[in-house]
Amino acid sequence: MALYLLLGAIAAYALYQTLFATPSPEDDRPPSSDRYSQSQSSGAAPPPRQVQQWYGDSQQTRVRVVDSTQQDRVPVPVEDNDYDTLRARAKKQGDLMSQCYKQSQEAYERRDRARAKELSEQGKRHAGVMERLNAKASAIVFRENNLDKDPDEVDLHGLFVKEAITYTEKAIQDARRRGDSEIRLIVGQGTHSTGGVPRLKPAIEDDIRKRGLHVEVDPRNAGVLIVQLGRTSFRL
Repeated sequence: MALYLLLGAIAAYALYQTLFATPSPEDDRPPSSDRYSQSQSSGAAPPPRQVQQWYGDSQQTRVRVVDSTQQDRVPVPVEDNDYDTLRARAKKQGDLMSQCYKQSQEAYERRDRARAKELSEQGKRHAGVMERLNAKASAIVFRENNLDKDPDEVDLHGLFVKEAITYTEKAIQDARRRGDSEIRLIVGQGTHSTGGVPRLKPAIEDDIRKRGLHVEVDPRNAGVLIVQLGRTSFRL
């Protein structure tokens, strides 16, 4: 039984590294918008320090206040609505999760099965908090990026690949219910990505084609994908 728990922990760690690893400085950056931070504080605060954060395929230098006393051992506070802070806290939880799973494996190899199980369970709790924090961050950035967009245009900047695929699926479903013939997905050109190769754009294209839909790059804007809902695309 302990072996199954350990294998499950290792698999969860590998999945985290694949889907939620911290983006490199050249990749996964947010669009230029100052609308993410929605402070609920009414009192004066010291000037925040300026930090560089990267999400999506565009660059932004943001101002962020980080509470160094927050340990993220409880569910996401309702009042925490800052995108950068949520992403940073999620990363911290992911690091703690990885640490727990690594120590769990080491304990198992020492034949300390009880400790291995305890650490595995701690890792799962950190994973749960990480997922909730990332889910809230993605909801905030998606809502803010699409406030002024037409229903048939969806901005996916600031999202991890897995999140972007989920929002794309919902956008396609909504478009079909409206009877739209196509939707436009803003994914960025990836010009600031490592080696100039974007991550989001090819992942979304591949997912859409797997669903049998026709997708093409907008000839007027390489950072936009056009999905034809009335046409199918079969892959040999």
